[in-house]
Amino acid sequence: MSSRADRRAEQAQDDLDQVNRIAMATDIGIVWELLVASLRWFGFERVNHGLTRGRVGTSIGDPQDVLFLSTDALDRVRAHHTSGLYRRTAEYRWVLENVGAVSWGWVHAERAAGRLSPDECAAMDEMATSRRRAGRKPGRARRPLA
Repeated sequence: MSSRADRRAEQAQDDLDQVNRIAMATDIGIVWELLVASLRWFGFERVNHGLTRGRVGTSIGDPQDVLFLSTDALDRVRAHHTSGLYRRTAEYRWVLENVGAVSWGWVHAERAAGRLSPDECAAMDEMATSRRRAGRKPGRARRPLA
């Protein structure tokens, strides 16, 4: 029977193999499928990813030039973007001010600390009534060690 350290080493190798598959993919559709499958393994229900090369200052450029991938229903994604709701969110402000990734819990912590604007709070409330949040299901284990 393998030790816990051996199982962790095997998991690390599996993760690196998946990263390699993503890096070697030659088609954006394959990259997206591999990424979504990987994130679902970790408990993510919904995945969103945006990319723009038109960012200048606090603008993402022409929204028509942004690549946005989502596992959410197309009608919801379109409504979120065409209504401009995304522009009122704290997550959007974070994207404009930062590079990288942040936990979905960040926005809740910011709200609890009183650091969201009234408009960001209103957008957060509006989204909460219309759909589930992207991100991990609470309480799900990251990955089995067996």
